[in-house]
Amino acid sequence: MRRWLTILALVVLPTVTAAAQTLYIPASANAAGANNTNWRTDLQVKARGDDGASFTVELLESRAANTDPMTLDFGIAAGESLRLENLIGAGFGFTGTAALRLIPTEGEIIVSSRTFNDDPGGTYGQTVPAVEEGSAIGFGETATLVQLSRSPDPTAGFRTNIGFVNLADHSSEVVVDLYDAAGGAIGAVTKNLKANEHRQLNDVFSTVGAADVPDGYATVRTTDADGALIAYASVVDNGSGDAVFILAQNEVEVEAPPAGDRLLVFESFRRAGCPICTLAGTALRQLKQDYDDRSVLFIEQDVDASMGNRIDRWFDGFRCPGNVYLPLVMVDSGNCVNNGEQDFQEVYADIIDGALARPTMAEMSVAAERTGSTLHLDVRITNLSGAVLTTTNAARLNVLVWEEPTDASEIPVVSKSASKAITNLGDGDSRTISLEVGVGGVNESRMRWVVIADYLPFGSSQPFDTLQAVHGP
Repeated sequence: MRRWLTILALVVLPTVTAAAQTLYIPASANAAGANNTNWRTDLQVKARGDDGASFTVELLESRAANTDPMTLDFGIAAGESLRLENLIGAGFGFTGTAALRLIPTEGEIIVSSRTFNDDPGGTYGQTVPAVEEGSAIGFGETATLVQLSRSPDPTAGFRTNIGFVNLADHSSEVVVDLYDAAGGAIGAVTKNLKANEHRQLNDVFSTVGAADVPDGYATVRTTDADGALIAYASVVDNGSGDAVFILAQNEVEVEAPPAGDRLLVFESFRRAGCPICTLAGTALRQLKQDYDDRSVLFIEQDVDASMGNRIDRWFDGFRCPGNVYLPLVMVDSGNCVNNGEQDFQEVYADIIDGALARPTMAEMSVAAERTGSTLHLDVRITNLSGAVLTTTNAARLNVLVWEEPTDASEIPVVSKSASKAITNLGDGDSRTISLEVGVGGVNESRMRWVVIADYLPFGSSQPFDTLQAVHGP
């Protein structure tokens, strides 16, 4: 009997493909500019983690629908970094301005770019970061561009260009409202962007008749219910041509309730009909009872149909060579992982106790509202990690949804999920980030959810870690 159980339990899992990653460089050029400037873009790419990567770069031309963009394919060996100099001109053979879309076909990548004036006397320009698709401005969201100005003298002071990338594969309307530093309205610009179009509005304050704006800002939104866009500003020194790149930041519109204590999320991945998984489930039900008065949440997923990026987090944390055996469990988004047959109750209790002793790395609270088949969450997060949370360290908010079992001793099974990137949140800074998840078919009276904020704390060679989690309703 023992041999029979072992054969059924030791199931070698297939290789799991990482969740899709799509990145945008919002602005790039191979073009002449104002005041005798001559702009070029260099791209720098590195594979994330210990493996190599392959990826496609798509050219999203300015003022054009990009339903069938030009593409280039590249590969990077493990541990190497690839610089693509003047990619627009030398690579695509294109003259003009554009955005770039990067889609890994194997592995994941870290990307940055520099757009600069290629002057014989010395180059100068701006770093343009990669923006993850999940951090786009969606319908109902407002983003702000600060540190803007405009001088009526074309040889002194500054001018402001505002640009967009339409991530939708259909046309979308974008509205830009311009203000002075005191909040006085200066004017508004409305544009209809073609599918996947890049558009830049040069000297944008002049388009609404403003002459002198020493200090101002702009808000950006889309009126398209299915819209998604990236917005930026480039503030250019009229005298030198030097520029500063500014990425739009989501406005904080919701006052969230005070943050609670650290919540530990114990995630298990099991398979129906697996005898060892059944034994592990018995232990987990007992542990759920043992830790009932402590901040521990037990949730489960079907290992063959997992939701969200959670199974990827487990494999990112698994660093040992050899086979992987069911069941799989993890805490802190893969900071600690475990698999296979063992004394489940003792081993899992040790994992939980060790994780509970760790400090929290964020304060977080959530205001949630269900409307029909959509759950809307406004997540207030204060970063205490000591690092800037951004796409470079893959910081994300992840929401998992389930129906609470009618038997309170059972482990709930996740049935819905969504996630959104956290971008440019400095240590000690706070922000409210909104995200939605479809919850059609989930019984509203028994619906429960958890939001998990996680990131790569020590660089791409280390597993993910949880910053904080909040459970509701």
